[in-house]
Amino acid sequence: MIWPGKRIADDANVRKNVVWQPLPPSGALSEGGMLGTWGVDMYPEAVMEMVRAMQKAFGPPGRVLLAHEGGSVAALVCDALSLGWRALGATLVAAGVAPLLLIREALMRGEAQWGMVVRAVGDEVNVRVVDKNGICLGRKAFRKIAQNANDMASSAALHPGLREIATLSMEAVVKRLKGTMLPAARDSVFVIGGNGTGADTLIVALKAVGAAVDTMQDPGEMEELVNTGFYSAGFFIDDRDDALSMVTKDGVLNEVQMLDTAIYALALNTGLTRIPLFLECSQNLEGWLNERGVETVRVGREEADAWAVLEGQDQAQTAMLVLTEPVCAALLCAQMCMADPAWLDAPVLRTGDVCTVTREVDCAHEKLGTLIKELSAAADPGDRLLVEGVRVRHRDGFALVQPHASRARCRIVCRANNVEFASELAGFYEDRVKAILGRDADAGED
Repeated sequence: MIWPGKRIADDANVRKNVVWQPLPPSGALSEGGMLGTWGVDMYPEAVMEMVRAMQKAFGPPGRVLLAHEGGSVAALVCDALSLGWRALGATLVAAGVAPLLLIREALMRGEAQWGMVVRAVGDEVNVRVVDKNGICLGRKAFRKIAQNANDMASSAALHPGLREIATLSMEAVVKRLKGTMLPAARDSVFVIGGNGTGADTLIVALKAVGAAVDTMQDPGEMEELVNTGFYSAGFFIDDRDDALSMVTKDGVLNEVQMLDTAIYALALNTGLTRIPLFLECSQNLEGWLNERGVETVRVGREEADAWAVLEGQDQAQTAMLVLTEPVCAALLCAQMCMADPAWLDAPVLRTGDVCTVTREVDCAHEKLGTLIKELSAAADPGDRLLVEGVRVRHRDGFALVQPHASRARCRIVCRANNVEFASELAGFYEDRVKAILGRDADAGED
């Protein structure tokens, strides 16, 4: 029996009554974890069902490192995870309130086989699951968990698992990143914006490398003071979407441009011979890396795909932290400012497809396949790349259309050598997307 208002994942094999919605809806599986609304599809019973499904999908872990990023709802979900794992016989290592970054670092050092971090913004809860390499599980892994959630015969362990207390700090993260940092040539003062864990963690990290730090929540005032030279640079971290922007004397680098900047810094400071480039990254940067003898591989948002490119290289784990954690990317970029104030003026970061325009269009999950198929069919095969969406190369730029990481939308990212052309591309693809979705909706009504 399926009670009213319950959501069943595609291809689910329902073998028991669905009363309390034990499965997350298919659209709630984001790149980093399980997303749900507290009291609707996220509550203690559902969380414990997820734990049992994880054990069935991946086998019993010996140790699980568990943390949350503050708030009563996140703490309660964390308690449910703790009970679930201990009931299955796993040793639970409780880190209390700690950011995802510290959990990644601890797992890279071998502290546990799995890590889980709970974040709650209002009544929206996100449970991040991290493997022993510090990599967040993506859609493929969560599909495997969802497939096992309807067919579980696991029972409580004869001997419940132990509970230990973990003490984590930024010291290990800073020590790891220092291996990629040039020595500071001058004293610097940075200004940080953002009200969440990310901003607080960045403040601690910057102070640990000898920088002075102020905080400010007014973006306009931040830009003005950086432009006048009062601050070396500014950073703003949006915890809700893990988005990082950087304020420089020449303007603001948005989330997409920060990917280019962080990868450029990695290439300068490490001996990496293979580097993953996210789909949003600049074609100009790709050419520059290739000219330096660095192999590049275009990847989507699945962290496991980026890790597959880096694995086996020296400083691979450090590079993953920079590519996945806004705090680490900001810390590396800040240190570059301390070593060479003019480093952001490099031609590779100032020329080519550096202008970015981003749009979003509401799109039901079941419509995404048709949308991507039609957009790719209209593009020249030599100019398109099909990875988690479609990326089409244009003169002096490109357009990327891909599913949103966690919401029922599609994301349009257009890059060009000037903002006018980037805006023109974004408007063209936004109209195309709306036309395809509108035509599909009209056909459905008929």
